[in-house]
Amino acid sequence: MIVAIDTSTPVCSVALHQQGRLLTSVESHLPQVHGKVLVSFIDRVCREAGIHKRELEAVAVANGPGSYTGLRIGLSTAKGLCYALDLPLITLDALAGYRSVFSGVQAGTLMAMMDARRMEAYVRIEQLGATPQLIQESRPQILDAHLLDPYLDRGPVFLVGDAVPKFMEAFPHPQAIPVGVTQSARLLGAAAWEAFGQKAFADLAYAEPNYLKAFLVTASKKNPFQL
Repeated sequence: MIVAIDTSTPVCSVALHQQGRLLTSVESHLPQVHGKVLVSFIDRVCREAGIHKRELEAVAVANGPGSYTGLRIGLSTAKGLCYALDLPLITLDALAGYRSVFSGVQAGTLMAMMDARRMEAYVRIEQLGATPQLIQESRPQILDAHLLDPYLDRGPVFLVGDAVPKFMEAFPHPQAIPVGVTQSARLLGAAAWEAFGQKAFADLAYAEPNYLKAFLVTASKKNPFQL
């Protein structure tokens, strides 16, 4: 069994998966509670599944893109659990879970968009079908009217993520199909199980959040000597 953690968005979520199948999950939509509830959420999903944490096989964490603070909380908690229980760590693209929602779709393109403010988003692109293929790993991208052009001859383009509303408002397209699914640890089971089977484990000592954008510390406007 693999416990999955996603703290990359304002929603804090934890899920327990067995061979890619969701067993139980919990999440909070309250703002800025990740550090307060994450450990108790891990305890809760194990308790609801009737297992002890010693029965876990690995810990998977959404490791970016996303909230700088959220990513640090998620990864540090995952590392601590792995150290304590001698478990392997799986770090996942935070947008990788969406593919599981489209497992039965035989054609088209999946474009996952996480809001990066203004008219930017972190965008991950996959070709759907019997053997889905990753076209583009998550990266920061400017949203414009030509974003969909390379994929329109492959069928519908399914759009997921919290940046979709602003994209569709600015650049509506008849082949673009917004799908209302929320990013969550519930969706990470298949990606985590695939990584586990490939033994694609992160180095506990050196794993860091994948911010994708530079992490900047700025001085306080009220007190220029205070960071």
